[in-house]
Amino acid sequence: MFKRTDAISDWIIYDTSRDTYNVMGKPLYADLSGAEGDSPPRVDYLSNGFKLRVAGLSEPNWTGSPIIYAAFAEAPLNYSRAR
Repeated sequence: MFKRTDAISDWIIYDTSRDTYNVMGKPLYADLSGAEGDSPPRVDYLSNGFKLRVAGLSEPNWTGSPIIYAAFAEAPLNYSRAR
């Protein structure tokens, strides 16, 4: 779940229930009436987080713009090796 903080921007949510393979392209828009969308692939899920694939003048990863986000692990303690 993420959103740009310096402009009018929508809350965008990606999840592994609807997008089961990389690259994710089925966003949910938390603050719109047409909540589910279909977009060009934008997000890679990684073993330790996520990466936005778009850059430059493209929403949501506008170069130099601050982003607020929340990420939740699917199985945080199963394979963790942190000490």
